[in-house]
Amino acid sequence: MENPYEKYGAHRCEIRLGHGLSWALTFVFLLICTLAPFWRNVRELFRGPNGWTPIVELFRYDPDPENTLYQHLRAAESQIEDAPYTAAPRRWLQWSLTAGLREGNRKAAIGRDGWLYFRPAIDAITGYGPLKPEPDTVAKDPNREPWSGPLDAILKFNDQVNGYGAELILVPIPVKPMIYPENLAGSAADHPIRHRDAAAFYDQLKARGVEVLDLADAMRTMKAADAMEGPVFLKQDTHWTPRGMRASAKFVADALKTRPWWKEAAASADPARFSAAAPIDLASEGDLVEKLDLPESAPVFPGESATVTPIADAKNPGGMSVFDTASPLALLGDSFANIYHQESMKWGTNAGFAETLSLELGLPLDTIAQNGQASTGVRKTLATRPGAVTLMKRKKAVIWAIAERDLFLSETVARQENIRWDAVEFQDTALPEPPPGDAPPKIVVEAKLLRKSPFQNPKTAPYDASLYAADYEILNVLEGAYEPQQALVFHWAFKNRERLPSANYRVGSTQKLTLVPLDTQTDLRAVNQAN
Repeated sequence: MENPYEKYGAHRCEIRLGHGLSWALTFVFLLICTLAPFWRNVRELFRGPNGWTPIVELFRYDPDPENTLYQHLRAAESQIEDAPYTAAPRRWLQWSLTAGLREGNRKAAIGRDGWLYFRPAIDAITGYGPLKPEPDTVAKDPNREPWSGPLDAILKFNDQVNGYGAELILVPIPVKPMIYPENLAGSAADHPIRHRDAAAFYDQLKARGVEVLDLADAMRTMKAADAMEGPVFLKQDTHWTPRGMRASAKFVADALKTRPWWKEAAASADPARFSAAAPIDLASEGDLVEKLDLPESAPVFPGESATVTPIADAKNPGGMSVFDTASPLALLGDSFANIYHQESMKWGTNAGFAETLSLELGLPLDTIAQNGQASTGVRKTLATRPGAVTLMKRKKAVIWAIAERDLFLSETVARQENIRWDAVEFQDTALPEPPPGDAPPKIVVEAKLLRKSPFQNPKTAPYDASLYAADYEILNVLEGAYEPQQALVFHWAFKNRERLPSANYRVGSTQKLTLVPLDTQTDLRAVNQAN
C-alpha cells in the first residue's frame, strides 16, 4: 500500500511536551479528580461519630451472615456515589435531558401534555409478573435470597385472617398507566391496561376464597367524566386525585355493606360521628417531579392543584383519628392511603382514603398504612403489635388496599423497589396498658447495637423518609425503669431524602438512647419502616 506521506514529501506534525509540563498537567488532572473526594473525607472525619468517612467505612467490615462482604461493598458504593458534590452536576444534566429532550430517568417517565409516570408501574404491566418466574441469567447473584412472590403470601395471610374469624378483602388499587395509557402509548383503550396474567392471578385467589374488590373498571368508567370533573389521577404524582380516591372509597364501602358480617359490624356504627368539612384548595409539586431530581432554581413543570375535603370527627375535634384498634375493621395500606392524610406528602391532612372510608361507613378504622410497605410491612405490624391475636379475634374484616403495581412486579424490579412477600406469624402477646393521663416516664439507656436493617438509597427510594430497625443489648439503665435485656429500636435512616446521623450507627457501637414507645408516635405510623 502506497504511503501518501512519502509520495508527497509530507512530514508528520509532532507536538512535544517536556517532562516538567507533563508532570504538571498530570498533577492538575489528579488534583481535579481527587480534591472533592479528599475534602469530603476530611469534612466527614471532623464530624466525629455522626460522620461517614468513605476511606474509613470502606475498609471497616465485620463479617456477619446478614451483612455479607458483597452487601457491605454495595452499600459503601451507593453512599460514595451519593456524595454531596455530585448533586448539582447530576441535577443540571437531568434538567438538560428533561427540558430539552423530554427524557425522564429510571424512576419517572415523561408522557404527553405534562403527564408523568412512575416507571416501576409501567414495568408491572410489561414484566414477567407473579405467575411466570424470571429466567436465571449470569447477571444475577447465584447466592441471592430465594424469591417468594405474592400468590403464596396472600393465600397464607388469607388463611391466617380466616382462622381468627375475619374475612380478608384484597383491594388492588390501579396505577396510572393502567387508566391513562394514551399519554404514553399514543392511543386510548376502552378498558384498563393490565398485566397479561392479571385475570389468571385473581382467579387463583378467588378460587381459594380471597375476596377481591377490583377498582380498575370503576376508575376507567369514571374517566369518561374527566372533562367535567377532572382526572382520577394526578398528572405529576404517582397517586390518585381526591376525586378518584373518594369514588374508590365509596365503591369499597358499598361492597363492604353487602358482606354477611356487615350487620353485626354496623351495630357500632355512628353515621353522625363523621362529616365532610369545607373543601380546601391546595397546590404542590408531585412526587414524580421530585423523583426527576431537577434543580430547584429551574423548574420544568408547573405546580399541580387539587381540592381536598377533610373529614371531621365529632369525638376528636382536634383531628380525625384513623387508628382505632377497637374497630371491627382493619385497613392495611400504602401511600395511596396516606396521601391527603400524611402531612409530609404535601397534599393536606384528614382527607385520605381511611378518613373517607370511615365517613362512608360511619365506622372508625384500625388503620396500618406505611409508604412502600403494603406487601409485607403492614402485615408484619398487624401480626407483631402488642395484643395482635386478641385484636384480630375482634375483627370482622381486614381490608388490604395495595397498589396493583406491587402485585405484578417481577423479581428483579421488585427487589430494586424493596417489595417483599415474606410470611408473617401472629404473636400472642398481652394487650398494652391504657396510656396514663400524665406523660410516660423518661427512659434513658446505654445499649450496644447488635444488628441493623438495611435501608434503601435515599436518592432513589420511592419515598422521601424512612426509619430502620435495630436490635440493641441493654448495658445500663441511666434513667427511669427498663427491665428487658434487649430492645427493638427504630432510628431515622433518612428524611427529606437526606441521610441522617443515626443512619451511621455501626454494629458493635454503644449508643445512649432515650426510649419512647413507637405506638405513641402517631406521626411515624405512615413512615416507611425498614425492618
